[in-house]
Amino acid sequence: MYSNKLVILLSLFFFILIISVGMHTYINEKDDLFKNIDKELLAGAYAVSTILEEDYHHKDLHSVSQEQDIHHMKDLQKYVQHTNLAYIYSFIKDKNGDIRFSSSSAPYEHIESGKKDIYSFAVYNDQTVAKVFETNQTVFENTSDSWGNFRSVYIPLQAQDGSMYVVGADYKIADIKSLQLSQTKKTLWVFLPLVLLTVLYFLIIALNMKQTQKTINEKTLRLRKVFETDKLTNLPNRTKLLQYLRKNRKIVLAIIDINNFKAINEIYGVKLADKFLKHLAYELHSIIKYDMNLYKLDNDLFCITSTNVDKRYFERYISKLLGKMEKIHFKDKTYSVSATYTAGVTHTEDIGNPILAAEYALENAKKTGKKVLSYSGTHEELNETTGKRKVLDDINYAIKNNKIFPYFQPIYNTQTKTVQKYEALVRMEKETGEVVAPWYFLQTAIDTGLYKHISKKMLERVVQKAKLHQDIGFSINISAIDIENESIKNNILRTIVKNNVEKQITLEILESEDFKNFQALINFAKEAQEHNIKLSIDDFGSGYSNFSHLIDIHFDYIKLDGSLVKNILKDERYEIVIKQILSFARELNSQVIAEFVEEKEVADKLIELGAVLLQGYYIGKPSENLSEGLSI
Repeated sequence: MYSNKLVILLSLFFFILIISVGMHTYINEKDDLFKNIDKELLAGAYAVSTILEEDYHHKDLHSVSQEQDIHHMKDLQKYVQHTNLAYIYSFIKDKNGDIRFSSSSAPYEHIESGKKDIYSFAVYNDQTVAKVFETNQTVFENTSDSWGNFRSVYIPLQAQDGSMYVVGADYKIADIKSLQLSQTKKTLWVFLPLVLLTVLYFLIIALNMKQTQKTINEKTLRLRKVFETDKLTNLPNRTKLLQYLRKNRKIVLAIIDINNFKAINEIYGVKLADKFLKHLAYELHSIIKYDMNLYKLDNDLFCITSTNVDKRYFERYISKLLGKMEKIHFKDKTYSVSATYTAGVTHTEDIGNPILAAEYALENAKKTGKKVLSYSGTHEELNETTGKRKVLDDINYAIKNNKIFPYFQPIYNTQTKTVQKYEALVRMEKETGEVVAPWYFLQTAIDTGLYKHISKKMLERVVQKAKLHQDIGFSINISAIDIENESIKNNILRTIVKNNVEKQITLEILESEDFKNFQALINFAKEAQEHNIKLSIDDFGSGYSNFSHLIDIHFDYIKLDGSLVKNILKDERYEIVIKQILSFARELNSQVIAEFVEEKEVADKLIELGAVLLQGYYIGKPSENLSEGLSI
């Protein structure tokens, strides 16, 4: 009798336990579902401003041709096809104050059918969109129109000319209900025997991981294309060239410079100069040999590479090519623009850094008045073998004699008028007593396996400083090597937790293409945040996977790439990009740090745009002591 009661009690306990686990699982999955849907809506809406032409939305926009509209619809639909979204679109206000569609995606079958009601610039009477224009605030809402019932987001943005427009995205309610129904069915498995539940649980996890990895890979490929392409000419850029050089060690390379391009900018204006660059890129791509690759580097530099070609032959070929290029003219209604060119040539077998060698040859060609010049191999600074050996000796001396230490640069809060925290920057003292920055030694340390010693010593020094100053926060840079190496990763977390400085330390992840295992980054972030350690992503706006990282990992801080900050006063497009990043960060509840603030005018402009945290030489220089580097 007692045994039966015990069985009943145990069965009841087991039943209650299963129900509790099932309800808990269902509630958590439901919350995650809606969070992911809202994240995808945000990403889709922001994508509209990236997909359309940079200056598409402006205050004089009233209509576009049907052909142009269909082109936009197809571009937007290409993005939608790779997501779970139904539509993405944008609105403008016309001169009468009426809200109109300025662009929208549409299924290909609707586009091909020629239905008139799918084209843009129809008046859209909707109180929610009107409210977004009025309040300049992002709105999530369930909507209903002739196209169906949706979960929607509307985001206000500022166009290049300062006028306001709204981007939006829709997620079908039917699809959401279908996902919820799918979740409910999953939860029912909780009532099966534990063994079967465990088997199914691991099966579902495996399937979800596979789908998640597939989605991440798709996002990564799309974003990589953006960051590997020159925006003006659509040619592969310096990032893509560096990847190519890492994989192909036996090539010839030429860097071609447009002589006096600054004068072209000044005489004809930036817009016409940009059109000339685009025309030149198109013509150059059409006249080079089929087995050669063309790249657009910084400013007015082009690069051509070829495999299995003799350097002397390649130099003669480039010389003839420059002659053909000088016959290229770009004509508009008023002007005809042409230019002269100079080139530097090298072979990757000549030198460890072929880009630097070609640029050196280009510089010498200009000095000597030659059209084309090959790298001769006599420039002492390019002798990397001797240089690296000397650097390696300096690293070994610093590690052996405890000469690895941090310099601290202040990060200033413009609202509280105080230093919010310090970034710890690695420095090394050579045997001569000279203190050098990481550009001198870091890559050699990585190549020779000595990086782990530098990383460990830096962490110990920063933790010691944090324990001495318990009311001050510190951020320290970590890279893919730190995260993907299990030993280094565990030492970082163990050292911080063991010394009880979790609340003071921010781990600043250096964004680059070195991450071969994105899942390792996600796992590391989860472990760090479980210990209440804050995370920051560095150089946002430069790495190809930034947006994917922000969607999949919550970063407490987002650090703007220095190139955006440096150019904010020179080009209003950078101002628009920074505005959108600040808005995106607010949606994700992350703080933005603007670094490379080197003058008051830049600081004032960033504060005007809404930036709160500033870092740079105008705020304070890196210093061995906390108070010495502060300059404001």
